Amino acid sequence: MCNVKMKVKKREIVTLTRQNVALLLRKENLLKFNRKVSKSHRRRMKSSIEKLGVLRLPVLAKLLFNNGELAIADMQHGLFAWYEISEDNDVIDAIVVDCETRKSVVDLISKLNTTSKGWNDKDYLDCWIEFGADENTNHHYYTALQSRYSATNLSLGLLIDIYTKSKKNFKDGNLVFNHPEKSHKVSNFCTKFREKGFPSFQLTGMAQFLLKNDLSPREERAFSRRIDKLHKKGKLPRHRDDFRNMLNCVFIESDQAFKERLA
Repeated sequence: MCNVKMKVKKREIVTLTRQNVALLLRKENLLKFNRKVSKSHRRRMKSSIEKLGVLRLPVLAKLLFNNGELAIADMQHGLFAWYEISEDNDVIDAIVVDCETRKSVVDLISKLNTTSKGWNDKDYLDCWIEFGADENTNHHYYTALQSRYSATNLSLGLLIDIYTKSKKNFKDGNLVFNHPEKSHKVSNFCTKFREKGFPSFQLTGMAQFLLKNDLSPREERAFSRRIDKLHKKGKLPRHRDDFRNMLNCVFIESDQAFKERLA
């Protein structure tokens, strides 16, 4: 981020000099979560600009929460490429968008990327860890989620479902763990079955069942043993809804009924 001084409104097209672009491209001025630059993509952009010119305007975020500094929100590779082939007196137009909060910056960049690569759960996680939340009250939840993701073989999407009820809050920088201790037990349970090769829909079904029901340690062990036996016998349903309906039956049915199910 840098102090390129310009008067801008909510959204305005401005003209950048080569010196302005040089400031914006400094490593310390790039948004931390938007810093990775692909050399091959940079070369492709350079070739395209040389042949066709600049076909899409860069987008800059004006960080009103940070003294109105400007940062590249979109076309970072394009600006690098343009800078390499431009001359000292060249200029380039850019769209400047006012961003009052960190969340508005994330919203802007994620929406701009939706039309091309798109953001996944990992992009949002990395973003909030690097960029920080507006109130800085939820940052520890993101670092805890990242730690959990690194320590398990579960998908990030499943862990988000286990630890919080709102995917929207996760994307908006407002991640909160609903019941950390219970969620931790559920993720451990699912991790064990992921190691046994259980597919995602079965792991999701088990996670939803355990989050909905308060099982004692003894009940959880018995439930786990029954699922494991059905798995070894090849008796687990292959359809998502059938599997989830079976979980309720397996949990409450008698030993005799379960033996008949295994037969």
